[in-house]
Amino acid sequence: MLLTAFSGFATLLASVGVTAYAVRQRRREIAIRMAVGAHGPQIVALFVRRSAVVIAISTVAGLGASIAIGEVLAQQLYGISALDATTMLASSMK
Repeated sequence: MLLTAFSGFATLLASVGVTAYAVRQRRREIAIRMAVGAHGPQIVALFVRRSAVVIAISTVAGLGASIAIGEVLAQQLYGISALDATTMLASSMK
């Protein structure tokens, strides 16, 4: 549960960082959009959507990598599958 909380917090920090970087890189575009008539919420929605796409892609890649690593480790351990709930529970209790 603690790892889940840490990973959620890390995802939040990553999304803030990605958004801040994108805003910094596109300051001129934002100024032009606002000069043409775009409102603040429209600009915010643009960056939130793009950050959500980056987070979704990285989450899928991270889950895929963790499953792949779990399979590699499961092949090295005799009699234990990658998603063995009993082993995961016993190892998390120590």
